[in-house]
Amino acid sequence: MRCSARHLALRTAEIGRWPVMRIMRTDDRDVAVLMFNRPERLNAIDTAMLAELNTHLDTIESDASRALVITGSPRAFCVGSDLKEKGADGELRIRHMHALIQRLRAFPKIGVAALSGYALGGGLEIALGLQFRIADPNAVLGLPEVKLGLIPAYGATQILPRLIGETRSLDLMLSGDPIDPVTALAWGLIDRINENVVEAAVEFALQRAGNRSSAEAAIRQAVGASGMPLAEGLDVERELAIATSGSNEAKAALAAFTAR
Repeated sequence: MRCSARHLALRTAEIGRWPVMRIMRTDDRDVAVLMFNRPERLNAIDTAMLAELNTHLDTIESDASRALVITGSPRAFCVGSDLKEKGADGELRIRHMHALIQRLRAFPKIGVAALSGYALGGGLEIALGLQFRIADPNAVLGLPEVKLGLIPAYGATQILPRLIGETRSLDLMLSGDPIDPVTALAWGLIDRINENVVEAAVEFALQRAGNRSSAEAAIRQAVGASGMPLAEGLDVERELAIATSGSNEAKAALAAFTAR
């Protein structure tokens, strides 16, 4: 039996509470901002950090916030898994990280990664789980796993080719070399470059979460079906188009438009 992403997600309450908060939450207007808080480990992900992240997502999913921004410290967004964590089960961690990435991809609110410093390995893969990415001019982005005899295992092999194409994805993964934000922007890996990366991410999120209509949710659902065969994706698009065109908000907006 397959487990859903929600059932696989680690939460703080399930595995005990750690004395130091690895993720800090602040709110900027209607945007929930989560900041990775392990600067001494360049925000490497350990079991406790993953659990805290899921606990925060539980809250944000149902509270009044309109969007989500995930960021790190100036030196590092996140450098991936904490390879020095004792007793970590590699296969189980991959399953939990896959559940997290699927959860972020399906999250009901707009999600933006604010990248500063190093965004490497699993850290970059977390950013790929969100809909949008904004980077500081000095950010360093990469998937260096091949240099350790490993592969990117937290979704990049599946998400990245859909985002920037197979050739560039293979270049990034097979070389293991990092790229700068200018290259990442040209490739379509990130959406903006801004020195004030968190503030820019909040503004970016607010602009795209400004319309909390059924049309916004339908667009995201339709685009999410783009990985299906074309005929099936068009079926999804047609059904969503019919449903939204019959909504009261669509009728009111069309009436106002035609009355101009």
